[in-house]
Order: sequence, then structure tokens, then C-alpha cells
Amino acid sequence: MAWDEWEQLKAEAVARESAQMQLNEGPGSNTGGSAGGHGDGTGSLRHTRKPWMRAASVADELSTTMRKARTDLHAAHEGVSSGAEGLASLSALTDVLTSWKARLGAARDECVSLEPNLRGVAVELGEVDVKVGADTDAVRVPGTRRGE
Repeated sequence: MAWDEWEQLKAEAVARESAQMQLNEGPGSNTGGSAGGHGDGTGSLRHTRKPWMRAASVADELSTTMRKARTDLHAAHEGVSSGAEGLASLSALTDVLTSWKARLGAARDECVSLEPNLRGVAVELGEVDVKVGADTDAVRVPGTRRGE
């Protein structure tokens, strides 16, 4: 590579470096849209733990509801078999009870496993936010307040 070409490439790199580019837009984009949905060109991504904690609470409430529904379903079927021996519908009713108990149990188990994971996401994202913030604060950019 000739020396002149090298100097030209360096000059182009410096020109590109001086152009401001945000994560929420491509090069040369003047749309100003942002990941946060503000459309003000700030490019700020906002995260809160509230939706994750709310989802965890809903999962917890649903597991309680499923447990109660399963208990109520079982209680509602007690005594059905007494005096109904020989009826064709008794077998079908027993099959339905077994199927619904299994479905409600699986839904309850899923909610029980989701609840702590959703709470964990809220905590983990908060920790990542703090670490990334500290890492970016440590970066010094020449020509800016923090760089010189």
C-alpha cells in the first residue's frame, strides 16, 4: 500500500470518528428513532424491574389458583361414584377428572418454576445495568468532557 493511500485511509477514519452515531440508528440515518420508543434521538434504552416483578407475582397467583382449582375439582367429584356403578358416563367422568387434574397440576408446576426465574431476571438485569454503567463511565473519549 502506498504511503498516500495510507494517509487517505487515516483521514477518512478520523472523519468517520468525528461523526456521531447512536446505537439506535444506522450510519447517515436522521430518523432519530430510539430503542426506548421516545423518538427524540436520545437513544436511551430504559429498563425497569417492574414488569418482571409483576409477571413473577402473576405466576405466583396463578400457581395458587391452580392448586385451589385442582382441590375443588377433586372435592366436586367425591361421592360421584357411589351409587353410580354401572353407568357408562362414570368411566368418562373419571377420565375427564384425571385429565384435568394432570393439566392443572402441570400448569401449577410451570407457574411455580416461572416465579423465581422471573424475579431473578429483574435482579440480574439490574446488576448488569449497574456494571455496564460503571464500565461505560470508565471510558474516556477524546474531545469530550470526560475525555480531557
